[in-house]
Amino acid sequence: HLVQRGRERLAAGDTNGLVEANAQFHGFLAELSGNRLLMELLASLDVRIRWYFSSVARIRGVDSWDEHDAIVDAIADGDADQAALLMRTHSQNTESVYMGTQGDDPSAVQGDSSSTESPRGRS
Repeated sequence: HLVQRGRERLAAGDTNGLVEANAQFHGFLAELSGNRLLMELLASLDVRIRWYFSSVARIRGVDSWDEHDAIVDAIADGDADQAALLMRTHSQNTESVYMGTQGDDPSAVQGDSSSTESPRGRS
């Protein structure tokens, strides 16, 4: 259901809805894990993760939700090793796209006093 919601938000061109759907998906996975520390860490980083993902949500688009689908399938199959591998790959793919959108301008990553604070904070 969460993957379908993300695909619908993507098709509608709704970046805010896409970011929300992504947060819900990842939050649900953390909850499913039963790992209280992971859930608390994710909750504490929620705003930063949303900021980070919002810059690549449309670029990653279908690929991101295809990766979410594969992760769900691995979990449904009870294949924890495959799910972990797919999640790591998913994170690396998103990071690669994010870093590619930042170019060589350090202020694009670190922010400046006139912009919203980046996930890395202000310099």
